[in-house]
Amino acid sequence: MHDAIVIGSGPSGSQCGLRLAEKGFDVLMVEKESHPRRKVCGGAVSEKAIQRYSIPPKIGKEVSDALFCSPSQHTFTARSRDRLAILVPRERLDELLVRRAVEAGASLLVGEDVKAVAIDADCARAKVRGRTLKARVIIGADGFASTVARSMGLQPESWLGNNAFCPVAYIPGRMGAPQPQVEFYFGLVDVGYAWIFHHVGHLNVGIGSLLKSYVRPPQDELKAFIGRHPIASRRLRDLAQQSVEFSGAYLPYNGILRKTFSDRLLLVGDAAGFVSTLTGEGIFYSMKSAEIAADVLEEALTEGDLSQARLSKYQRRWKRDPELGQDIALGLLIRRLIFGKSELLDRIMIHCRDDEQLQRLLLDLVFTRGEYRKTARELLKRLPASVNLSLFGVSAGSVIKLALGRASPFFPTG
Repeated sequence: MHDAIVIGSGPSGSQCGLRLAEKGFDVLMVEKESHPRRKVCGGAVSEKAIQRYSIPPKIGKEVSDALFCSPSQHTFTARSRDRLAILVPRERLDELLVRRAVEAGASLLVGEDVKAVAIDADCARAKVRGRTLKARVIIGADGFASTVARSMGLQPESWLGNNAFCPVAYIPGRMGAPQPQVEFYFGLVDVGYAWIFHHVGHLNVGIGSLLKSYVRPPQDELKAFIGRHPIASRRLRDLAQQSVEFSGAYLPYNGILRKTFSDRLLLVGDAAGFVSTLTGEGIFYSMKSAEIAADVLEEALTEGDLSQARLSKYQRRWKRDPELGQDIALGLLIRRLIFGKSELLDRIMIHCRDDEQLQRLLLDLVFTRGEYRKTARELLKRLPASVNLSLFGVSAGSVIKLALGRASPFFPTG
């Protein structure tokens, strides 16, 4: 019997496996595919994640500027003196992270799809083909459609319908003239945005929005963006004539599950909903949740107490963490304000176009270079009073909660 079984080996699973193995525990990571494997994702890794988790920048393409396009097609490029992020295909990033965990002593079982988990008085069990794996504790790191969360009754029925879906296109080649490495387009959908990320050798083009915000099938929405958007289509015209690979994935964009723990079990990463509720970025949030989970499990495994009463400390920890629970809660408020009215978002973008200080704050929000509460306060101070009054009109409650720093990070179940 293992000390811990980690189901899933993306950033959260690999980080949790790494930390527990470094602490001397017997860890088995179970992955249904083999690395390297395709993962639908924009592939932008923030500077915060690079620094915190020692991700070598050389594995990707550095980002230091970003193009923004408002709902009425006003555009500007915001530039940073410092690196904002790197662009790296997830297959390359995930392979690096899982290799680190294995080198630290974790075992890796690939090609096994966990069908269900169950909790007994003396162990946790994961059922795979023809056999059952046992451990003192199980960590669910198996993504949005988490088998672990569903098996334990922790995922509500509205999880799929009240979250986001991201259609993504992979377009080979690159634009000829120098371009900003990342581009963001607003106004296509009620909530969210479209992006063009200039990876080495290909473009990653996608849309991130709540599933219910699409007025047509998500892939059709993306094809319309590529082919008919007044600005993006001109930039993509030559490359889009080639063979384009389309894919898509669900994304937890509406908050964290109400309960992320049980007897002998914790949920991390997308399985729990640890994704920015403003931008949809999930790599840093996933790895931070895994870090907290491993610290809590070190104490629980050492003490031999893996009851849900003991493991509830995990939820208390992440909920009060300013980079995790608090940012996810405040991200929801900021999202309601800026996407609450298209005309207002357009005004904000126009002010940003003409103000380098506002551009810096916008980059801080998009690339999570600081805590949302502090960045949002500075942004509101910098914007004209008329814009602040309009934001108050969109949602007075959200403005007040944002000012006070009080909000819920949890996925709405009502």
